[in-house]
Amino acid sequence: DSQTPMDVFVIENGVNRVEISAQGATVTSWKVQDTECLYLSSQAIFDDTHAIRGGIPIVFPQFGPGPLPQHGFARNRRWTRVPTEDSSTDRITLTLNDTPETRDLWNFPFQLTLNISLPTENSLHMEFAVKNCGNEPFTFTALLHTYLAVPDIHKARISGLQGLEFWDKTDEKRKRRIC
Repeated sequence: DSQTPMDVFVIENGVNRVEISAQGATVTSWKVQDTECLYLSSQAIFDDTHAIRGGIPIVFPQFGPGPLPQHGFARNRRWTRVPTEDSSTDRITLTLNDTPETRDLWNFPFQLTLNISLPTENSLHMEFAVKNCGNEPFTFTALLHTYLAVPDIHKARISGLQGLEFWDKTDEKRKRRIC
């Protein structure tokens, strides 16, 4: 499946170019000087029923498995662009409001807002906000589930996590500690 131009929003600042799918407000491409910074699966499906595999999907209101679909429903819904008063091409605001379909899954009124901007060269800035539009409090989990393009996995390193515990999903979810 492929997206049509109407399904994709583009922001750019001369050095950076970002493509955002209306499906899930998923950032599907971030290029810095024509170098892709995000991983997007060649098997990604753009049909509003499957999450887009790769990029930066939005997880809301649940991370992982649970009573709702895996990672919630925000990444499978159509988001709307908020009109702006200026002609800026380096930022965009998208929103998602509750619908009868989302209320069938999670019975709370809400508004999600995603601001994406390119404030400087070589940077992508994303702000995600959740507004409770009802009178009842609710709990949720949310994240920007980023898939970075890694040119050589053998040279990839992560630092600053020493001493933390995690569940290794690749090893029967055994609890481990980072040395």
